[in-house]
Amino acid sequence: MRLNRHVLYMIALTVIVFASAFYLSRHESGRDSRCTVALVPGEGYEILSENPVTVPYGASAQFSVKFDEGCAHDENSGLRYEGGVLYVDNVRDSQSVHYVPRRPCALYVRSEDAAYASLINQSVMSGDTATLRLTPPEHSAVSRVFVNSDAYNVDQSDTVSFTVYEDSVISLELTGEAVSFTAEATPVGSVKNADPKEVYRYGDKVTISPVYDSAYARFNGWSAGASLNDGGTLLSQSELISLTLSGDTHLYANFTDLYTYTVSIDPNGGVADSEFRLDGCSSGKSVYLPADTGTLTREGYALVGYNTLADGSGAHYAPGSPVMVNHDNVTLYAQWLPETPADTLKYRLSDGYVIILGAKQDTGDTLVIPARIDGVRVKVIESKAFSGLSSLKTLVLPIGITYIGTGAFKSCENLETVYLPDTLESMADDAFDKCPSFTRLRVLSKNDVRAYDRTFDAALADKYMRLKYTPGKRIILVAGSSGSFGLDSSLLKARFPDYEIVNFSGSYLFGIKPLMFYVINNLHEGDIVIFAPEYYNAMYGNSLSHEIQNWLYIESNWNMLDELNQQQVRASVLDKFVDFLAERRAILPGHQSTHGVYTRAACNEYGDLAAPRSHRNTVKATNADLELIKSSGVSVYAAAAREITARGGVCLFSFPPITDGGSQSRTLRATYREFTDKLSKAFEGSDCVLISNAADYVFPAEAFYDNKYHMTNEGAVMRTQQLISDLEAWGLSSGEAVK
Repeated sequence: MRLNRHVLYMIALTVIVFASAFYLSRHESGRDSRCTVALVPGEGYEILSENPVTVPYGASAQFSVKFDEGCAHDENSGLRYEGGVLYVDNVRDSQSVHYVPRRPCALYVRSEDAAYASLINQSVMSGDTATLRLTPPEHSAVSRVFVNSDAYNVDQSDTVSFTVYEDSVISLELTGEAVSFTAEATPVGSVKNADPKEVYRYGDKVTISPVYDSAYARFNGWSAGASLNDGGTLLSQSELISLTLSGDTHLYANFTDLYTYTVSIDPNGGVADSEFRLDGCSSGKSVYLPADTGTLTREGYALVGYNTLADGSGAHYAPGSPVMVNHDNVTLYAQWLPETPADTLKYRLSDGYVIILGAKQDTGDTLVIPARIDGVRVKVIESKAFSGLSSLKTLVLPIGITYIGTGAFKSCENLETVYLPDTLESMADDAFDKCPSFTRLRVLSKNDVRAYDRTFDAALADKYMRLKYTPGKRIILVAGSSGSFGLDSSLLKARFPDYEIVNFSGSYLFGIKPLMFYVINNLHEGDIVIFAPEYYNAMYGNSLSHEIQNWLYIESNWNMLDELNQQQVRASVLDKFVDFLAERRAILPGHQSTHGVYTRAACNEYGDLAAPRSHRNTVKATNADLELIKSSGVSVYAAAAREITARGGVCLFSFPPITDGGSQSRTLRATYREFTDKLSKAFEGSDCVLISNAADYVFPAEAFYDNKYHMTNEGAVMRTQQLISDLEAWGLSSGEAVK
């Protein structure tokens, strides 16, 4: 290895310094100590004087230097410079001094980033601060700036500053804005994503391919925005498609089945502008029926839905709701109710619309407000218009009604079924007060577009279809979103192969009561229902949720309303209808945007959230709240358990996963053991069997995704393994359940 002149010189100086120091320490005792100082030669200057020098202890070492052109003394070097001389002051030991003068530094922005960054001060000296102005491309931001290998994070400012030490190449790290990307398939197929992400960004490249769910499936190409049958734009007929995301993107893999069926609607006395007929429908898949868009009419009648039998005695389907195809063609019959004659109603005209004031005479057990009177749209039901109408059992308010006044139907004690339009803008809180028989609410929708049908909440509509149509014995998990994020149903299926798995979990904002109604109404003999509610009052049955969330999945299947007793869930459903419509109206005709894993399409066939997700942030742990266990909530679960048992099922109770917040505190787990003990005593004598200990469901913080209940994919496996262990300890095998 060859050594250059500067290195050899530095080695020689170092040897001289230490040899001199050793000699002086040995031979000059008794006299003032002296120190040898060497100035190590470097770039940017020339040493003109003697080097090294020996000076008395505490004195200054002096070196005459000449700076190269453009170079200058560095005031931060710790050395003093005057009149061409460098001073090392207050020398107290022998030493080698490394000195680097300030020198001009060349800065360059990498060519591929030159359009997005420019230097405010192009020429700088080493030690100076340089400032870079950032102009990232549209839909992107600069997340980091690299100066050679040093990284600088960028805040919201359009500039970034850094200290320059040498000639530097500057490069940018660009991050696209977050966008939503979903890909779903029409019947008999699914989609494989080669590189799924937690968060998709503008400029990301995605590659997807179709998966055939049936040997009789045929792939017809990729479309954007909607399926080809629903007017989507054909992108490619190649199976493998790669694209760069340039905004929110929703793709469909379009399949047809060689063995398909037809869904058609018989006007049943009405007149259709065009025939409604859906060909190519696959068995085991659902298709949407038309909303009440005005294309199907009957003079003097109101369309209230469709039915499998012409006389209305079969299964009811709401306008705009899905129907399941099952190895046969489906014919549905339009259902009509005669409008109440206008001459039996009190009304007045106001600003081009009709206000209904009440009835002139008894209207019988069915009141169907006409959509128009004398050609004018009916929009308002006046306050107290039909209050106390004891004969009324069925009420139909047509599309076009926007306002229902105070006490409009108050004290209609025999009112059972109410049809409300999705055109409502205002409804008094007491419009249906003191109507003890009012249990069934149905919606008349004029919109074929479902604003929330791509959201995570809407996934419950798919889980409902699995709950309703999956045959045989099932293990049904009922929870909020901790169930979606915290269960790997394939592990349950592998361990208990005699059972189908239904992950019937949604959001804690739904509350537990609506979920109970759906499960009980669709229970099979031999089903095992496992409740694992999050630690909230609405999930422990102590109260109802007062949010609009239940409507976000109901919109994707209006038929689900038939299974909700409004006397039990009114605060969560009827009372939030107008609020929901207002938010929905602001979105239509578009769709509520989705981001990351929070999409309907991210759930697999079981109902698990299958999208990739890793630990994001650690959330503080919370102790168990013993006050959640109240007699009111316990009675709700006890009543549900009685009904489940009466229908031949088994009701079990477990717990949601919850983070330990990164702490191994024994106190934290002790509070959950105490919670379990209290709940166990509360359930004594009921048909609700507690199979778990809440302390066993406190998992490490790294097992959670983005909050204290949502687990990573690895965390979901951990939680499922614990649940399997609890089921085995209870006595479940691949065969019969414990009775």
